[in-house]
Amino acid sequence: MSRRIRILVFAHAADMSGANQVVHALVTQLDPNRFEPEVAVPCEGLLAEALRTLGAGVEVIGETDGYPAALIPVIRRAIVRRNPDLVHINSFSGSSRNVCIASILAGRPYVWHIHEMLPPNTPLKTRFFLRTARRVIACSEASRAQFAALVPRSRPVDLVYNAVPVPAGPVTPETKTAARARLLAEFGLPPDTRVVITVGRVEPEKGQDLLLEAAAAVVRAVPGAVFLVVGPLGGEGDPYLHSLETAIDRLGLEGRVIFSGYRPDAGDLVLGADVMAHPSRKESFGLVLGEALARLTPVVAFRVGGVPEIVRHGRSGWLVEPFDTGELAHRIAGLLSDSDLRTAMGAAGRKDVLASFTVEAFAAKMEKILEGAAGGRSGAGH
Repeated sequence: MSRRIRILVFAHAADMSGANQVVHALVTQLDPNRFEPEVAVPCEGLLAEALRTLGAGVEVIGETDGYPAALIPVIRRAIVRRNPDLVHINSFSGSSRNVCIASILAGRPYVWHIHEMLPPNTPLKTRFFLRTARRVIACSEASRAQFAALVPRSRPVDLVYNAVPVPAGPVTPETKTAARARLLAEFGLPPDTRVVITVGRVEPEKGQDLLLEAAAAVVRAVPGAVFLVVGPLGGEGDPYLHSLETAIDRLGLEGRVIFSGYRPDAGDLVLGADVMAHPSRKESFGLVLGEALARLTPVVAFRVGGVPEIVRHGRSGWLVEPFDTGELAHRIAGLLSDSDLRTAMGAAGRKDVLASFTVEAFAAKMEKILEGAAGGRSGAGH
């Protein structure tokens, strides 16, 4: 094409989750001489604010997260008005198929970028929309393998690893020590504290309840251990958050668990932590794992989904069989007690991230896929 390819990216939510960081990467990393990306968001929020600061075009569809069926006409009109060459649907969330419907009604081809593992009992109509997508993109081999069975063999699912955001400045043992001092000062923790951090929305899928079960054993083995839970909290009356608070009381973890809520500076907290624990029950990729390794912070995680594609067992962290909280505790306590091993694993992990999950590799693969998918507006082939 002689003109730039217009891409309308549909974000599944208004926050800055891992999937939406991919939206941000698309806007900032696609070649501006060849692509003109704009973004549709379900409602106002952190993502829209961040995109506007970049000067990106933003289309706000509604007032709440998600794309319910009632909004299909609104979505269709937005697609027609923005007139993209290609619609990019950036999640396999339950309401994303309504964006597929709107794209078909608007006569625009779409690609479906998957950041999830395949849900059980996927409806036949959802399989239809996977088959009518110009391309289906998965963020890990684990996710790709599951979705491959649902698309024609003539159009294999593309694998594009997410780009891991790397700190702009130097990351050294010295900068890590300085970040640790800032973290301890902010939360009023003594100098001998060992900080285990976990980052993610506080919800059952992320497994904070499993981490608390492990934490009880960790604090017995490492008396100075503290667990910092970073991520959006459920609202007042949220039953899961209440269950975590109850577990803290039951397990005698008062004063050992800190809920920080959402933090835009989560990366600095990860840099200052000793270990990242990732107790997710399912995970297609786990961007926070790469962010931890890029900051010299080793990881202990359950061996689920795409996690082993980022964390190399015995090299950049430890992988624990799901959902063995006893082994999770053992591996966390072992790392907290061995500074040399933490340093070695952190350095190896950073080297792996810089070699395999760069923004340059992500952008190059996405540009090739999007160019191929935008080669014509009609039909479902490449």
